[in-house]
Amino acid sequence: MGSAEGNESSPDDKRSSRLSRLKRLKAKKAESERNNRKDLFDDYKKQKLQSINRKKIEKLKENAEEEVNKLDHKERGEDYERQRNLDWSIKDWEEWEKKTGKQRPGQVGFDNWSQLAASSYEKEISKLQVDKDDYNEKKQMLMRKYNITEPRDVRNIIDLKSEVKSSDIDKLVQNINETNDRRMKRRRDHDSEHDVSSYINEKNKQFNMKLNRQYDKD
Repeated sequence: MGSAEGNESSPDDKRSSRLSRLKRLKAKKAESERNNRKDLFDDYKKQKLQSINRKKIEKLKENAEEEVNKLDHKERGEDYERQRNLDWSIKDWEEWEKKTGKQRPGQVGFDNWSQLAASSYEKEISKLQVDKDDYNEKKQMLMRKYNITEPRDVRNIIDLKSEVKSSDIDKLVQNINETNDRRMKRRRDHDSEHDVSSYINEKNKQFNMKLNRQYDKD
């Protein structure tokens, strides 16, 4: 009987055992959380590095394409910066503004005018004729230069743009200038009509004032 009583745990022993088990569970939980955080951090770091490397590769590709463009223009005796500015379209500007979050000064509040200008620009640009022979010649040259077998793969190296003729550029500039002249003429006509209307209103006002003074005298 004394042996049975000796094997029976006291309340203090039971409480101590529960506390020890609770500590082990807390320690195990804390270790699991640390491992989870480490795995999450490692995964985040890996994705971040992949994103950085991808951006670096894209940037290197853009720089390489730009260098190829510069060399090609230099070999043909052309102004690279001038041609690059001509190649920029309204869509390119919109994509750049969307990417950078910037807007042109004075754009806010003039969306309708901006859309009208963009539409006019695209309309004039669409009139330019594309030299298909020149386009195909450049495509074949790039295929030989980079050992490309599939024509559709050419655009993975560089975005082909057919050279715009000088006469087409002059015609575009002339059309834009004529459009601006017509717009300025309409504005001058409107201002002139406004001036005439203001003059008549002022004369009517003076005449009415004279009538009022004469009426007061009588």
